[in-house]
Amino acid sequence: MKAATKIALIAGIATGYVLGTRAGRERYEQISERADALWNSKAVVKQRDNVAGLVDTYVPSFVTSTLKGVGQIGAGLGNLVFGDGTRAKGTRNSR
Repeated sequence: MKAATKIALIAGIATGYVLGTRAGRERYEQISERADALWNSKAVVKQRDNVAGLVDTYVPSFVTSTLKGVGQIGAGLGNLVFGDGTRAKGTRNSR
């Protein structure tokens, strides 16, 4: 390939890149503005508040009950392995 052809090719690629990134940035800004407008619309804000209220109401009790369940499982496993020194029937080294 001749030097002039290489320079023309590089210039064409660079021009395409610059124009493409400008167009891409403009499109990104357009999408971003629309997303912000939607996120802050009255209907979406109302539903976000509703969900936040539900989370505040139900998540603490869910976490508490889940931790109790995990604690019971842990206690059961602890007793199985370390409790009175016996293991469940059918496990290795059962007595």
